Amino acid sequence: VRALEVAQLSSDTLSSSHQTHQQTAQPLSALILVLVWNRQALYERINQRTEKMLADGLIEEVVRVKERYGDTFPASRSIGYAEVLDFLKQEQKEKDLLRDIIAQNTRRFAKRQFTFWRNEPQKRNWALFPPHSEGKMLGNEVLLGGKPQSAEGVPVSSCRFEELRERVSQRLSEPFSQSEVWYLDARCLFDGAA
Repeated sequence: VRALEVAQLSSDTLSSSHQTHQQTAQPLSALILVLVWNRQALYERINQRTEKMLADGLIEEVVRVKERYGDTFPASRSIGYAEVLDFLKQEQKEKDLLRDIIAQNTRRFAKRQFTFWRNEPQKRNWALFPPHSEGKMLGNEVLLGGKPQSAEGVPVSSCRFEELRERVSQRLSEPFSQSEVWYLDARCLFDGAA
């Protein structure tokens, strides 16, 4: 369809259009900051956030949106909305079960995000900070059956927000040839804990 559209609108073929608009410069490099939480702290934050969303009227919000747009609005598949829509369909409504399901799905999503940010930089050959030989490891605390297990984490830099702002400003003032991923201990940035 796109090829026909291009041909009809510009009397050109899609392949020649691609050649004309082909990117000549190298893609821009980026400085990517990834906040890494200790697993237990992350789960506590997810539980607190889920409680707050429900206390602030998530169910009522979903009911209003559903009344206006039906069951298949774009956000209906997002975490929180999807679980509430399922909850509303049930005859027996247990808010505690709803809270647990939202928190569990959020934890699963956070785990997928962590896996992506642990693996993607290496796939794309991005520079890592701190290097794997430095920094303390975070993200490697996994609870299986209530028992701590070992998993691959990432080395994180522990610095306060002011120090991070200074480091980022300094780094952005210099040219760099490849994207960089900085893994940061989120507790240090927000709580000041090291």
